[in-house]
Amino acid sequence: MTGILGVSHLVITASDPDAEAAGLQHAGYRLSVSRDDMPNRPEKAPYISGPLPDTTTMRLLTSDRKLPTVEVIRENTLGTAAGGSELGAPPFEFTLGDGASASVVVGCEKPDEAISLWEDLNFGNVEKDACGRLVTFHDSAISPGLRLRYVENKSSPRTTWLNQLGMVCIAFLCRDASETRDQLATRRYDVGDCFELTPGSTPLRLFLMRNRSGEIYEFLSVV
Repeated sequence: MTGILGVSHLVITASDPDAEAAGLQHAGYRLSVSRDDMPNRPEKAPYISGPLPDTTTMRLLTSDRKLPTVEVIRENTLGTAAGGSELGAPPFEFTLGDGASASVVVGCEKPDEAISLWEDLNFGNVEKDACGRLVTFHDSAISPGLRLRYVENKSSPRTTWLNQLGMVCIAFLCRDASETRDQLATRRYDVGDCFELTPGSTPLRLFLMRNRSGEIYEFLSVV
């Protein structure tokens, strides 16, 4: 299976998106897009714990150091965050390295089960070592690189949510979101329906999915 072009962005849910964005700006990021009332779509409902909020607050930040774009969000329910710390910590832990590098540790019950997604997509360089399973997405002309290290964590939840507090999702750019979704569905991955959204100036077609190990990914293409 092919069609993945690279890493699009990382998604972090925060109770105070502006404070989270300010911290990223101190690390060299700059604010690119700011939305306070981006309408939610019903296709997101299976990935939200509790009722689907009407809107999402969003801050999109980019970096000149070939670091992944970061989208900071808050699911809005009557002006407050929907969900929060009571949902537990999501499985992703984002680390900015020295210089132009970034890595994410993914806690999961079975690392071999988790990395099968990238083997099926035929995307990324997969390595196995004593510390876990490492998947490397290299820099390209349109996308910064990223390292995902899957480590065994028996207490990691099998179901995660976009309104947990912390890093909740990784998004990938693909040639055709509908085609990628159908390919993953054929292989019996837990995929959501495609929908269209314009968070900035470019219309996007995207879908969400849960890996067999529980964490959430997003795949998007330009309309």
